[in-house]
Amino acid sequence: MKTLSRLIGIAALALSTAGCAALVSTPKAISEIKPGMSAGQIKRLMGRPDLRRFGNSYEEWEYQRTISQNSYNVIIIKFDNGDVTGMDSYRVDNPAIPPMHYGPDEERHQ
Repeated sequence: MKTLSRLIGIAALALSTAGCAALVSTPKAISEIKPGMSAGQIKRLMGRPDLRRFGNSYEEWEYQRTISQNSYNVIIIKFDNGDVTGMDSYRVDNPAIPPMHYGPDEERHQ
């Protein structure tokens, strides 16, 4: 019984931390983004985007990360034919509209 309780505890801990890495977009992760990377590589590094825009052969993924109650960072990764071709980032202070991202405790609906 003690072994079963330990296994359940370990499994619960593993499941609770499994998704956390995908929600973190640290300066180190952002610095690892390079031209030519695939969308899959970006998803593993940054997680699912908060917003997407696309056209004929291009696509943009936008990530919004809260810094404080009054500011957040926006990171936009640009793809052409599935490969990274550029990136832009900026900080929004005192936003009129809060960021669109989901926190670690909120569920995304597809």
